[in-house]
Amino acid sequence: MLILQKDGNEHKKEEISRADGSFVFTRLTPGGYILQAQMTGFTTEKRQIQLGLNEVLKIDVVLQVSQTRGN
Repeated sequence: MLILQKDGNEHKKEEISRADGSFVFTRLTPGGYILQAQMTGFTTEKRQIQLGLNEVLKIDVVLQVSQTRGN
């Protein structure tokens, strides 16, 4: 799951990645955003991004397998 939140705004957009791992957020206004990628069994990745007017960004996100602790 990918969550996109504009800086200074509580509203969030959520997307599920496609089978190939790609994702698209549409109708975004220019400004700063925080992109969070998460999946059960993997670490959560957060990125700060800056989006300009009419800009299309390609953002590669790689999640690492979570380390589990034994008893």
